[in-house]
Amino acid sequence: MKVGETVQYRAIATFSDGSEKDVTGEAAWSVSDASVASIGQGAQGGLATGLAAGQTDVVASWQGLTGTAKLTVIAPVRLEVRPAEATIRVGEVQQYRAYLIWSDGTEEDVTERCVWVVADGTDFATPEPAKGLFRGKKAGRATVKAILEL
Repeated sequence: MKVGETVQYRAIATFSDGSEKDVTGEAAWSVSDASVASIGQGAQGGLATGLAAGQTDVVASWQGLTGTAKLTVIAPVRLEVRPAEATIRVGEVQQYRAYLIWSDGTEEDVTERCVWVVADGTDFATPEPAKGLFRGKKAGRATVKAILEL
């Protein structure tokens, strides 16, 4: 799961006759590392929220029985704009894409969620209405920047 996301765990008691009962709301819930995730109790029982990158055990206890599950939380590490460099002619357009790199190495294309600007060199390039698309205005160098609010 990602930092800030939630996932619902369930505690299912299995009896000797093979029948099952959902005891999620009755179980006592805990995590082995409260800096990584929090876990709800009672009506919110089993609802885990990612707090920081890392791993923790999610533990449910009910009537002397205990069940454990592993939870891995990932966090954003950096935002990359690709291509890192491009050369275009005056009047041509260049499509850039923004990727959020997570602590587990996965990448998420966040091009459409970013605000795109020309950080310097506004005389040389302008953003187009489409996200990540820039048009060359005149010869020179410009720096394209993607801004992402998490």
